[in-house]
Amino acid sequence: MKRLWMLLLVVGLAFAWAQSDQTLRVLLSSTLTTLEPQETTDTDSAAVRYQIYNGLVRMSEAGQPTPDLAESWQISEDGTVYTFQLRSGVTFHDGTPLNAEAVKASFERLIAEDRDTSASNFFKPVIEDIAAVGDLSVQFTLKEPFAPFVNHLGHPAGHVISPAAAQSFGAALGENPVGTGPYKFVEWVRGERVVLERFDGYFGGTPALAGIEYRVVPEAATRVALLETGEADVILRISPDEAERLEGAAGIDLITTPTARTIFMAINTTRPPFDDVRVRQAINYAVDVQAIVSAIFGEGVPLSDAPLAPQVFGYVSTFSYGYDSDRALALLADADLEPGDITINLWSPNGRYVQDALVAQAVGQQLDEFGFDVDVRLFGDFREYIDVAFVEDRGDLMLLGWAPSTLDAEGGLFQILHGDRANLFANNSGFANPVFDALMNRARSVSDPVARVNLYGQAQAVAMAEAPWLFLYVQPVITGVTEGVSDVVILPSEHLYLRNAKKE
Repeated sequence: MKRLWMLLLVVGLAFAWAQSDQTLRVLLSSTLTTLEPQETTDTDSAAVRYQIYNGLVRMSEAGQPTPDLAESWQISEDGTVYTFQLRSGVTFHDGTPLNAEAVKASFERLIAEDRDTSASNFFKPVIEDIAAVGDLSVQFTLKEPFAPFVNHLGHPAGHVISPAAAQSFGAALGENPVGTGPYKFVEWVRGERVVLERFDGYFGGTPALAGIEYRVVPEAATRVALLETGEADVILRISPDEAERLEGAAGIDLITTPTARTIFMAINTTRPPFDDVRVRQAINYAVDVQAIVSAIFGEGVPLSDAPLAPQVFGYVSTFSYGYDSDRALALLADADLEPGDITINLWSPNGRYVQDALVAQAVGQQLDEFGFDVDVRLFGDFREYIDVAFVEDRGDLMLLGWAPSTLDAEGGLFQILHGDRANLFANNSGFANPVFDALMNRARSVSDPVARVNLYGQAQAVAMAEAPWLFLYVQPVITGVTEGVSDVVILPSEHLYLRNAKKE
């Protein structure tokens, strides 16, 4: 009966897709924030931007930086000067030529004094100067040695924008993106669709598809039903139970990707009683994460034993809290508290991450049964959720996921736990620990990878002990594609990469 109801709902949701059989129809799970790469870093917006823009380098499926707009690069002996040689003959969608001056203008806009965004903070703290040292040669001088710099350039925040478009559109660039990628922007009808079309002048060769059209469908079951009825070609974030049902289904292929995304609940350390580490540790011991994960995702989903996922360079297994209600009670008693003394406002997106609302509700139920006074609030609009995630009156526990597109511990830890980012995206726990910060600051300037991993391991151990999060699990990602669609790639960062996609 549930399946019949869902199929009837799908009939009511039938989309007026683009008419070409060579247009790829993609369903996302959350609303887009902006199509400007220099603003937000959310994954679904980047799923669109990845096809519009290129960076100097890109991250491969193996998690390594590879040439994109830059053919090669050199690093000075002291690790502070990076020189990139650009491809020749590349143009932006508006006809502007790609050269060193264009790259310089793009990055100067990104690190401008008046720009303070999640994207700019990947580069602004480290870049001292950018210079065009030849028509196709651009040089970055860093404030100090920064070992993960090339990986950072592989982040979508480093995508290069047309200087003419930036000047023409200004603040409206997010609704008028212009890059060098295989597909160019046609329209964005908020709440309905984003349409891209083939860019015949793409330096990588003529794209195989006529275009790509994206729609947002938050409900996982509805996305699956639309795939089954042929209304969609690619859908993201299939739930494990739906994947089990679809296994072996005619005309549908499933792609399972080990991702770098850690799912956690940030604990607001800026207000009592959550500013007490004993309370934060008690919350971790009071939740049976294994029981929740097994019930919702089945077996094989790794629990978090560090702030990073195993796919990220610098990951070091530390420890898992595990369920121990007696220890949780003892920690609260040591803080002269009882569970009933504590009210927890638990917030979560609904549809942004795989089964996020179910996880939040299960955590809320367990904390409530433990004795805390818990109120769960779900947000269907992810942009609204992000807008309120860092304000003073935000939730006490807030579910988030973080997949560093750099696939490096710097990108995986700095934004979400470093004190310089406290109460800014994405450190909405407000966590600021001088020992952690010192270890991170040392690691970024060390070129030896073994030494860097050692420092990152120490930093992760500090974070686990200080418990700024309720540590949960590494997100499994299952993508569905229809038969005849090929070369759909989900990167370990969870970004959707369709530059080489084909549709028979």
